[in-house]
Amino acid sequence: MGKIYCGTTIARKYKPTTENLALLATAGIERIEVAFFDRLFDYRDPEEMARIGEAIGASETVCKSVHLDFGEEADISVPDEAQRRRRIGDACHGISIAPVLGADIAVVHGSDEPIADDERPRRIGILKDSLRTLCDAARTSGVKLALELLPRTCLGNTTSEALSILEGLPEGLIGFCLDVNHINLREEPGAAVRRLGKRIMTFHVSDNDGLDEKHWFPFEGVIDWKSFMDAVRDIGYEGQFIFETGGSLGEDIRAYLVELRARFDRLMAL
Repeated sequence: MGKIYCGTTIARKYKPTTENLALLATAGIERIEVAFFDRLFDYRDPEEMARIGEAIGASETVCKSVHLDFGEEADISVPDEAQRRRRIGDACHGISIAPVLGADIAVVHGSDEPIADDERPRRIGILKDSLRTLCDAARTSGVKLALELLPRTCLGNTTSEALSILEGLPEGLIGFCLDVNHINLREEPGAAVRRLGKRIMTFHVSDNDGLDEKHWFPFEGVIDWKSFMDAVRDIGYEGQFIFETGGSLGEDIRAYLVELRARFDRLMAL
């Protein structure tokens, strides 16, 4: 297994300010993923994004990935063509912003929900068309796309479906973001890691109760982390673990980040 970097999502509960970036470095957080969906800043504002990019560049923490907007208003699998095109345009803009922050991976959700079983084939076809356009945008910006495996009835909620979605799309431009807290609801995470293998570009790491996503710190739920880490080592993964542990985030950012690093070190010791 290669080097794995300790990372966290930022811009969900706290902004990527100089002060917060300094807290990350002090706690030993090596990577950040900047989220575009919680509206703590306007990723459509080039001046604001330039300021954030400068702050990250001057810090000791590296931004390797961004998380594109998601939810009902950002669903790129919708049948309404006018809505889909607007949302694709927004996602393409998000992809173009990634290099401003130093990132070369853009995490993308395949859909919102609910999606009924009899609707899935049509929606998957629409999603594949959308992803082809996003791949073109990624190629232009020097970015790769990571399709996130999602929970419940979202598209890409199993490894089989996620692999079928990427079938025919350029492997060099698009792979997977394996969210352990999501895949655990349907499959054993270690088995999922081995099935997706080298196409995993990044991980979202958090725990749950086996019933729904919780975004707890590892070791607070039911996930078999030893089995997961064995699989990560077996595929020779080298990259980042991005903790999406909002369910564990209190008011004290410093204490949260120190605990996050401790949980990462505990994973590495398995």
